[in-house]
Amino acid sequence: IEGHICAKNKKKKTSKNNKSIENSRNAAKSRREKENGEFSELSKLLPLPAAITSQLDKASIIRLSCSYLRIRSLFPHGASCSVRGQPRLRSSAN
Repeated sequence: IEGHICAKNKKKKTSKNNKSIENSRNAAKSRREKENGEFSELSKLLPLPAAITSQLDKASIIRLSCSYLRIRSLFPHGASCSVRGQPRLRSSAN
């Protein structure tokens, strides 16, 4: 009888652990989906063609976003002239 009760308790624990593992996996998947959605939105805000931004990995999106924000803080109203034939930097407000 004791062996039967012990096996029953083991099944309950295993079932409970499996449910907990499944819940954890689902939470992680949901979190990744939300993060990926935010990265996608952030990449669309970069002043680059969609053909380029669609190919960026997460680290590149963060790196380019930080660089863009630094440039915007240095030139809040855009650059006043072109540099070596490059187009002028413009703020999105212009």
